[in-house]
Parts: sequence; C-alpha cells; structure tokens
Amino acid sequence: MKVLVIDDNHDVARMIEEFLSRRGVIIDFINDGVRGLEYLKRENYDALIVDYRMPQIDGLEIAKYAKYERKVKKIIIITSDAEFKSEEYVILYKPFSMEILCEVLFSDKESCEVLS
Repeated sequence: MKVLVIDDNHDVARMIEEFLSRRGVIIDFINDGVRGLEYLKRENYDALIVDYRMPQIDGLEIAKYAKYERKVKKIIIITSDAEFKSEEYVILYKPFSMEILCEVLFSDKESCEVLS
C-alpha cells in the first residue's frame, strides 16, 4: 500500500510515517499542502492522510481532488476541529492513537467519524 501523508505539523506526520512504515506501508510525507497536491497530481496512491487545516490550501480541497480527479480509494482527514463533519471521508479527530489510524486505514469504510 502506498500512502501520501500531508500535514503541516511535522511531528504528527513523522509519527504517522514511522508507525505505518513499520507495518510495510510505503509513505510519502509532505509538510506543505501545495507541495502535497503536486505529489498527488504526479504519483498514484492507495490512500491519503491529510490535515484539515493548513496554510494556503486546506485538506478538504486536497481530499476532493484526490477522490474525484485521482480516484484515491481511502481518504482520511485528521483534524482537531470538533465542528468539522463529512459524510464523504473518514475523519479522525486529534488526538488519535496510531492503532486507530491503522485500523481505519485498513478497513473497508470509505466514510465515518472516529472520536479517539
């Protein structure tokens, strides 16, 4: 499985990268939404993990591009905004455990909210 992780919080993204790579997941980590969108345009990914709030471009915009233009099957939006809701994507509310992220990543669900 090849996953693109986009989060402007370097620590969160590195933690995700380390956890998933130990489980055999190939990770591209980008800490800038604009650069992440560029990666998404030129690479094929099985999944996208993206922070909802980032400077210049928000994660929802990136998620929509991934879903409708690149046909990425699994899209997980991570956020600390308890008001953010979506019926189209998997939402993980911060703080979340890496085990829950892994469970959601490998599940069949295309949309849900996870309060961790």
